[in-house]
Amino acid sequence: MRPMKTVLAAYTVPSPDAQAVQITTACLRRAAAAHRPRLSDAEFLRRQLGFISPRMWALQALFAAALCGCVLDLAGQGGAHQSLYPVLGAAAPLLVLINISDWVRFYNGGMLELELATRCSLPRVAAARMLIFGVSDAALLLALCAVGAAAARAGLLLLLAWMLAPFNAMCAVCLWLLRRVRPQQLTPGAVLAAAVLAGATAAADHLARLQPGGAWPSILLPALAVSALALVWQGRAFLRQERGALLADTVL
Repeated sequence: MRPMKTVLAAYTVPSPDAQAVQITTACLRRAAAAHRPRLSDAEFLRRQLGFISPRMWALQALFAAALCGCVLDLAGQGGAHQSLYPVLGAAAPLLVLINISDWVRFYNGGMLELELATRCSLPRVAAARMLIFGVSDAALLLALCAVGAAAARAGLLLLLAWMLAPFNAMCAVCLWLLRRVRPQQLTPGAVLAAAVLAGATAAADHLARLQPGGAWPSILLPALAVSALALVWQGRAFLRQERGALLADTVL
């Protein structure tokens, strides 16, 4: 054993040739670029659609069908279109609750290593999920507003405002929760936020009935403006935090 230890102790690893290292690195980069081209944004979004659970789409469809049935039932009651505003406003945050399960699955352990291995940054994946969920929820909101306006002869813009204000607020709260709480605490916090927003919608409807000018100038416009600003603020903070976390973990 001693001769072997002596030989190993005397052995020195020659330093690599700097020019050879640069040539090898350039060849590897060219090979990686040739075999794994960067995905376009459209292709990246299409692939992200495949990672979203089919259960979420099924829940959204069932929710939309149930809410349409509720709208048609209210429309069958003469002069019930005033009750349609708070009902749709209280139901709008539930659309975000349906998406929470996918967000929790996305944030569970091991996702950072998976994203790094597939060369997809967490901010890009998060932005793609936000865009997909936002487009699908916006389509459902518009469809529900159109059904309500046609069936109950209610104002389309007024219906949209009643739904958008609590919907934007719910999205902003969920983005804040994503940055502040653990994944297992996200769903209870989102359920509590939806309940609070439903109560706030009912209170706003009660106040609107007492206002001589209606809910639009005194309640809905400020609520829309504040909720939209909160959503933009929390969305930017969320993406900044994800980008910072990705860089820190990559350096470590």
